[in-house]
Order: sequence, then C-alpha cells, then structure tokens
Amino acid sequence: GKALGERGGGAPSFDPALVWTEIKSYIKGSVEALAAHTDADDAGDSLAGRQKRLREAYLALGRKRVSMSAGVRDEVWRLFLAYQRTKRELGFWDEGDLVLNLWRRLRKHGPSGVLVHHAFVDEVQDFTQAELFLLLSLVRDPDQCFLAGDTAQTIARGVGFRFTDIKDLFHGMGRPVPEPYTLVHNYRSHRGVLSLAAAVVDVIYTYFPGAIDRLEPDQGLFHGPKPKLLLVDSEASLTMLLLGHQRQGEAALQGSIEFGAQQVILVRSDAARASLPRHITESAIVLTVFEAKGLEFDDVLLWNFFTDSPANEEWRCVYSYWTHKQAEDAEASSGASASAAGGAAANSAGSPSGDVAKVSFESMAGTQAVSKKAVRALDFDAEKHKVLESELKALYCALTRARVNVWVVDFDPNRRRAVYSWFAESGLCDVVRESGGVLDAGGPGLAGGEGSQGARSTPAEWLARGAYFLREAERQESSRGFYESAVTCFKQAGEPRLEKVARARLAKANAKGLAADVASPGGGAPSSSSSSGGGGGGGLGQAGGSSAADKRGERARRAEAAEAFLEAAVLCLEAKLGREAAFCLMQGKDYERAAVLYNSEGSRSGSRDCMRRAAKCFTKLRRFDDSIEVLWRAGFTREAVAQITRERRFALAARLLDERTKGGAKGGAKGGAGAALPEEVLAMARAAARDAVATGADRTRLLEFLAVLPVAEQVALLQSGHARRTGAGNTLDDSGGGGEQSGYLGEIIAVLTRAGRHAEAALACCAEGDYLLAAGVLRAQAGSEAPSSDDAPSSAGGEGG
Repeated sequence: GKALGERGGGAPSFDPALVWTEIKSYIKGSVEALAAHTDADDAGDSLAGRQKRLREAYLALGRKRVSMSAGVRDEVWRLFLAYQRTKRELGFWDEGDLVLNLWRRLRKHGPSGVLVHHAFVDEVQDFTQAELFLLLSLVRDPDQCFLAGDTAQTIARGVGFRFTDIKDLFHGMGRPVPEPYTLVHNYRSHRGVLSLAAAVVDVIYTYFPGAIDRLEPDQGLFHGPKPKLLLVDSEASLTMLLLGHQRQGEAALQGSIEFGAQQVILVRSDAARASLPRHITESAIVLTVFEAKGLEFDDVLLWNFFTDSPANEEWRCVYSYWTHKQAEDAEASSGASASAAGGAAANSAGSPSGDVAKVSFESMAGTQAVSKKAVRALDFDAEKHKVLESELKALYCALTRARVNVWVVDFDPNRRRAVYSWFAESGLCDVVRESGGVLDAGGPGLAGGEGSQGARSTPAEWLARGAYFLREAERQESSRGFYESAVTCFKQAGEPRLEKVARARLAKANAKGLAADVASPGGGAPSSSSSSGGGGGGGLGQAGGSSAADKRGERARRAEAAEAFLEAAVLCLEAKLGREAAFCLMQGKDYERAAVLYNSEGSRSGSRDCMRRAAKCFTKLRRFDDSIEVLWRAGFTREAVAQITRERRFALAARLLDERTKGGAKGGAKGGAGAALPEEVLAMARAAARDAVATGADRTRLLEFLAVLPVAEQVALLQSGHARRTGAGNTLDDSGGGGEQSGYLGEIIAVLTRAGRHAEAALACCAEGDYLLAAGVLRAQAGSEAPSSDDAPSSAGGEGG
C-alpha cells in the first residue's frame, strides 16, 4: 500500500511512522494536549470525558501545525485509541505518559530541589512541544533559556517540530516571545555539499510548507567538490570506483576497500546495515542516518538510501518538482529577469550563475543522463505522499554529515532513477560510471578524492573515534550501530581489550533487541513501512494470535533470545564485565550463575542494586533463605520482611533478629530493643511471634521474636496465646496445676520480671491461682534476683505450685 492509500476494504492505509508522529507530537505531545489533560484533572473527568477533551484539542489544531485533513485525523484518532488500549493491556507506558505524569506532579508540588536558573538545549528539534513546555516550566526565568536546532533535521521518530511553534509555549506561559536568531554560515560543509542540501530543503518548502521553518540557505565558507552519483550495479564495481587511482593495489586485488576513521557509510536502517557485505562492516564505520545525526565526517558514502526507503513511487514527485522548476526558470528567463533565474537552490547556496542553462544543455546532450529510461513524473498529493517529508529530511541530514566528499550509491536502477536524474540534470552532482570495466575520468577514489584528507587514519584517530562510540552508545535510542562501529574502530586501532568490551556490549544489545521483538505486539519488531492489502502493519498491530503455531513460534523466539543472552554473557565475562555478564545470565534464565555473579559483584563493589538482583535470582530458584539473607544484609529490610512473612521463614528471621540486636540495636532492659529497629522489622517480629504463639513453635525462638517488641506488646501477645492454649481464659489447664502446663504463664512472668515489673508478674500468677509462685516473684524483687527454678515454671513447662 501507499503511505495514505486505500486498502482493499476501503479503509485508509497509513504509514506507521506518520501515525506515530501524529500521536507523539500532536495528540499527546502538544501544549494543547497538556492543557486538555489539565482541564480534565481539574474537572475530575472520567476517561471518556478526558478523551473527548483530547480529541477536540487535536482536531482544533490548524493545518499549519498538522497537515492532515479532518477526515484523516478522525481515522488517526481511532488508531490512537487502539494504541492506548494495547498499551494498557500490556502494562506499558510511553514518553507522553511520562511527561504528563511529571507535569501533574509539578502542578501539585511545584518545583523543588535544585533551582534551575538557565537551560541550554541543543538539537531542540528532537523535543515535542509538551517536553519543552515542561522544561521551561522548571526554569526559574524562561527568558534565560537558549534553544538551538535545525528543523530540516527533524528525523527523530514521532517528532514534528518548528521554531515558530515555540511562540505557543511562551504565550501559554504568559511571557513575551523572544526573537529568534539564525546562523547563516555553515562551518562544516563546503558549497558543493550545501548546494545539494539547499535543493533538498527547497523541495520540503515547496511540498510541505508547514514542516520546517523557512530560512535563508546555509552559506558555505569555501568551495568544494560536488557530491558524486556512483552508477554501478554491483558491489564489485563499487569497489573499483571507490579505490580510484589505487585500483591496482593490494586492496583491489583482495576485493576490499580501506576506510578511515573520518569516513562513514550511512544506511537507511538496521536491516540495511545487516545486509552489507562482511568485509565492509568489519573495516568501515557504518551508521544509520538517525544514528549519525549530530556527527560529522570528512567523507560520507550514502548506501542504498532510495532502495531501502519506505517511499518508492513517491520519489517521482521529486522529479516533478525539478521539471516544474525548469519550466519556471525558463519562463523567468524569457522575461529577461536574470535575478529570477538565479533563485535556484544551487545558486542560492553559492553555485556559479548560469548553471541552469548549462544543465539543460548537458541534459539534452545526454552527458549527464543516469538512465536510458525516461522518468515518469508524478503529481504531488500532500496526504498520499506525506512519507516524503521525513525521507527528504533524512536525506538532508545524511548529506550534511560530510565535510569534504559525498558519494551516493544505489544498486536498484528503478528506485534510484527519479532522484539520480534530478541531481544529475540540475548539475548539483557529478555522475561517475564504469564503462567496460574502465573507470571514467573524474572518478572519486576513496583515498585520493578531490579535497579529501585521505583514507588512512592513525591508530590514535581510530581509538578516539571508537571511544566516542563506546561512550555514547547507551544514550542512543538504538545502541547497536554505535557498538558495531566501536568494534571496527578498536580493531583498526589495535586495541584488543576494548574490542572485546565493544563486542560484548554489542552482543548484549542484539540480545535485548531480540527480547524486545518477542515482547512487542504481534511478536515482532514494528514495521517502518506502510501496511498493505488487508494485513495490519507491525507498529500498531494487535497482539499475536493464540493458535498453537503462534505459541510455538513465540516459544522459539523466546528460546532464541535466551540463547543470545547466554552467548553475550560469555563475551562479557571474557571482557571482564562482571555485572553485565550477570545481567545477561539473568535474562537468559541461568539464575544460578547470575545469582552467584551478582552476589560477588555486590559484595566486591558494595552495589545494593547487584544484591537486589542476586536476591531476585535466588527467589526464581525458590532459594528463599538465600534471597532473604541477601536482601537483609544489603539493607532492603522491607523486601526481606515481606518475603519472610510470605514464605513463613521465621526460623531464619529469629537468627537475623538476633544478629541485628546484638550488632547494633541499643535497647535497655526495661524496653527491649524495639525503639532502635525500623518499623518493618518490628512488624516482622510481631508477625513471627503471632505465628509462633499460634503454632506452638519452639518457645526459645518465640522469646527471641518478643525481645525486640515493647513489653506491653510482648505481654499482650503472650496473654492472647495463653488464653487460646489453655482454653479456659486466664486459668491453668484442667489438671488443676499439677500437670504439664500448656499456656504461656512462664513466658509472661519472664518478660515482666526482666522489665522490672514484678508486681504485675505477681498479679498474673495470682490470676492463675498460683500464689506460691507470686510470692517467689515478690521475693525475687526484694532480693534483686529472679525467682528460683523451684518457684517458677520453665519456659518448656514445669510443675505447678
């Protein structure tokens, strides 16, 4: 299906990425959405009332903000409700939920903690309006914020951003809107690259006028080589082209290409990177366009961008733009308006005047033709071809990563034809082809291209680049690309230890990706392409079916993910990454080894998080005593107490309590140690004592539990147990005092006399009719000694008086 085409049943078919942008940036991520939630909170609305407010806010957004029509928005809203329902069923939350939660807490409690006086935000185009509003609300003076970004690089998934939308933020805060400043000089790329980038931006202006801010084109400070279109149909031909004048060297004979630390291959997706030949991925830095945003390299090789693009026929609209541009320029030329003819994107970025006429002649002569087949133009439709917006921004971002050379290679003649023809006919790019196996004049040469600083890099350069990738990997939405590049860099730098670290973390990231695919709705990764026919796309699909085949497939995928984690654990151990190895063992369900490793790491480093994870592994193994001990010793008393109570491990609790009271509790003889212990420990002792009283457990252990409680509680628990066990209120058993005593009178007397409350102890004896014992208790008080063993019953039961 197309981006916004029609399915067989008449229902619209959407590109999941576009729907996600509507949800993240507008339905949940706009200032209006925050205001709708705020009004719903204040009014105490039900879920239905809240959704009604949110829908009205979304539909009320102007076409300059949201280009989709009202009818399409209704269908997107239906998909949003399905998304919310699936998210609730899975127990998931997203960034929009996080921002809303923080906003509610900020409204309720106000800013606290460290005061924020200034905020500096780079890559501001990657933030939603709601995220920026929350950030500005935390700054003491929003006028002291500095926001920098480039809306032409808005390629973050789900974010639609323009600087003009910031006005709404300041209006919503009741503050004057600051004047923006634009930076007109580009200090990274030269005019050859910027001319092409400016042409791409001009297409965005033309087809999607509300998508980015309209600014003057970047001005390069110096001239440089034009980007080059490599007309090859095989990787072998590409190798010859890239080697240039070194094609007779050893690398050419081996069929390999030597890349440097200042060069990068940019691909469209993780799947595209996985399809690259191994000899390339092992010798070159390979990143997706999204991963490369914010980075810069001397040379960029854009690999199969159009073949792997979710747009297909839509690229013919770009060629239509070019033909219309030619017609407009021709009409302007016929009016003898030279200044109008100079308005082409290439000229505005610093290209020599007269390029348009020259390009037309070259095109007519066929010297720049990239295909024998003519390109069929396609009239642009803002809704059907919406996918082009994100693709053009991604193309702009990819081109502007280069300081010196840009090479564009695409092996599918049909997918590349429209854009290649535009680039070539406009004179913005040079065409490089191989004729009969002999390189045409002007071939780039990877190590000797015009203006290039050379491919060979020193070990120090490789090491520095690899250290950057390793350090920044975990901050990326997907870390795999950075880890792969780190492996390549450390290998080239001759750093085997760091290479092992990078390989281990790459294996861990790959395993996490497999596990995430299993957990996602439908049991697979969300699709980035349009859904087609009657089948739903992966991004907003429903959960996988419940058939036997589906369940078998899910079990197989889970087993595959577990095996991947175990393999990653081995690599982590080899790289001496103990904590990460333990994580992988735990995810791979090898809880025995994971528990041992976590416990060892926690003991060595003092990490409470490691100890908690060790306890979790022991719990999985049903080794509850080990789990409780680890939690208790790590200071997670509440969790330890909960597990003791749940699993009835009161014998262990007695030992732990004894260690605690001997080791640090400072309770006097009159009050026990209760005041020195946390409430959760007292609660555990209370529960354990009740259990011991009810079950008639070892009375010595019972006294250990009671010892940490206040005296009044000890007596009350013993009296209630005594009443239940004797079965006749506060009296002795039916033996009349001459047989074995089954109650807790002896324990009551011991508790009271230890606390110096001899009179109460004597009264308890009298209540039981044991006056001789009462006299012994009072004698002991007078002589500052406890009753003799002949007078008082033992805790295990003794003779009556």
